[in-house]
Amino acid sequence: MNSKEYVKTVLSHIKDKSYLAIIEQELNGHIEDRCGYYKDCGYDEETALNMAMEHIGNPDDVGEQMNRLHDDKRLTTISVVFKCLEIIAWGVFAFAADSILSVSYSLSFTGYAVRANSTIALLFFLLLFSNCAEFCVAVKTRKSQLMQSIAYLGFFIPLMTIVNMPDLLRSLSIDLECLKGLNVREMIYDADASTQLMLLFMLIVFGIMLLTSAVSMCIYSEFKAFEKGKAKTEIIYKGEKYKYFLIGACVLSLAYIVASFGAVINIFGK
Repeated sequence: MNSKEYVKTVLSHIKDKSYLAIIEQELNGHIEDRCGYYKDCGYDEETALNMAMEHIGNPDDVGEQMNRLHDDKRLTTISVVFKCLEIIAWGVFAFAADSILSVSYSLSFTGYAVRANSTIALLFFLLLFSNCAEFCVAVKTRKSQLMQSIAYLGFFIPLMTIVNMPDLLRSLSIDLECLKGLNVREMIYDADASTQLMLLFMLIVFGIMLLTSAVSMCIYSEFKAFEKGKAKTEIIYKGEKYKYFLIGACVLSLAYIVASFGAVINIFGK
């Protein structure tokens, strides 16, 4: 068996074809390095090549090990689940935001307004969290299709929301004057202030999703090159660091959501 047949046998066991190019490169590199070592020890080229392949192992066993190592079906399923959650959260907002807000803004009781604002903010937190989870899975699996879907969805959702903004939200405007002089607790408990926080949170989430869309598209092109064994890995590594920004944004957003719903519980618990 020559080196090409050895590598071909190993690759025949790999079910995820996106890794074929990089695995082939790694195997050829290992065989070449080990073969060079045995040639330096005094063996002829054919013997050195056979010894190098024997050192790596039986090609069928190596292929099965490589296939298990690159089996990302579970992570891919998780990504699909979060994508569905993201779409559901956006769908609830797009079709039910007016219903959620109409009750609160037709009554003068502050508690209803705070509850409605918190509900809308929760939907946007789910958008952000799902977007973050999808990105983390995509950079781990290095699946170009997953990264491309994040790029498209991250652009589509903000765009469609702006085009089909719920009427009550369209009628609201950002006025940061009402936040002046208030501490954090007062901002969350006050109906007008909580509305401004909710609007700001929406804009921040939209901004992060659009930024993620741009980053994802850049990494997508490198992942496509990765599948062909021609990627600039330093660009991929830099792009992967973006996930830490997303995780930090989710943590801060979660603190806001917890505080917001804490205010709701406190108001209606009195």
